[in-house]
Amino acid sequence: MTDAFVLLGLPRRPLLEEDALTSAYLALAKSLHPDSPAGDTDKFSETKAAFELLRDPAQRLRHLIELETGQKPKPQAPTVAGCLFSDVCAATEFSRSILTKVATAKSPLVRALQIGELRSAVSRTESVLQAVAKIQSQHSEELAHLDSEWPKYPEAATLAANLGFLAKCRHQLEESLFELTQVMRSQGERASSALEA
Repeated sequence: MTDAFVLLGLPRRPLLEEDALTSAYLALAKSLHPDSPAGDTDKFSETKAAFELLRDPAQRLRHLIELETGQKPKPQAPTVAGCLFSDVCAATEFSRSILTKVATAKSPLVRALQIGELRSAVSRTESVLQAVAKIQSQHSEELAHLDSEWPKYPEAATLAANLGFLAKCRHQLEESLFELTQVMRSQGERASSALEA
């Protein structure tokens, strides 16, 4: 197994400074890029994969545990799932149902009336997204604390599960919010055009 930390010349720690990680990657990637005179496509790809792995705190923790213990961490259920799962599911399902209603509406008047529902879905999604961001922030503090007391493998595995779950929730909510705002913008432009005509 490739040690992503060694490959990028970084210390094996749970917490890495984003700037140091990016600088290490860019310096190495520049020399290995296939377009450079001494470029190496395989090593460039390996370097990019190492950067992507270390950039994600959950993946970084799992990789670190595997390097340090010689075993992949056992899959764990995230401990934060109970307090967020239903909220995230409800918000994304509500958004999907509103988006479906808007997409299937035939009448411009009906679509215009659905702007309020779209706003409600945006508000609900933003609210849950803020809750996820708050818990992510708390887990980032836990990551810093774990780094100061390293090594603590069981805590690292639990934190990795939580960070991975939170990242998926955030991604799902951000996608939903993007779709909602795009449809709202489109509906607003259609309403403006109809009023001008």
